Amino acid sequence: MKSGLLDSQANDMKSNSSLENTTKLIIGLGNPGTKYLHSRHNIGFWCVDRLAREKSLTFSKNTTTAIFAEGKIEENRIILAKPQTYVNNSGKAVNDLLKIYSVSTSSLILVYDDMELPVGSLRIRTGGGSGGHNGMKSVIDCVGSSDFARLRIGIGRPPIGSSEIEYVLGTMQNEEYDNVDKVIGEVSKAISCILAQGIEEAMNIFNKSISTDCISQP
Repeated sequence: MKSGLLDSQANDMKSNSSLENTTKLIIGLGNPGTKYLHSRHNIGFWCVDRLAREKSLTFSKNTTTAIFAEGKIEENRIILAKPQTYVNNSGKAVNDLLKIYSVSTSSLILVYDDMELPVGSLRIRTGGGSGGHNGMKSVIDCVGSSDFARLRIGIGRPPIGSSEIEYVLGTMQNEEYDNVDKVIGEVSKAISCILAQGIEEAMNIFNKSISTDCISQP
């Protein structure tokens, strides 16, 4: 009797572990509402929107802090999410979703903008600090860990003398859109690569040398 109970508990633990290993939470950071729809700070939203369209998924589910879609990519159960808490409070939404799906930060993939990278560039890494990004700082503080994958999309720095806040909340120029549109396609491929082959392989493939034709300032 005791042996049977232990076997049952072991099977339950194995089942939960297997579910976590195949469930990935992919979250793009951004600000909700039409006012910020085309702002540089919403690149994370654009990336998960593109991936959702490619995989025929719809953002039909919601919590009090996020909207999200569920589907399957590369044999993984995925949740694509867009926090509705505004960038600086993204951690609340991310933590809520981790709890809802009972997964750890090792199953989390975060996509967001980065002023320290040239426009149209992509960098993939796991772990590390916030890099001065308030949304990332909020996530790390709320989930209590930095042990998760992140895809950073370059938006370049504002012109000298310009406000960083106005810059990230501002809209892009045409040549910026061209570069960013290309990298959003790369982000979708990179996420599929992470799911199928792991983050190390994705880093080897997609962390290319920054091209000289990337725009570092608008």
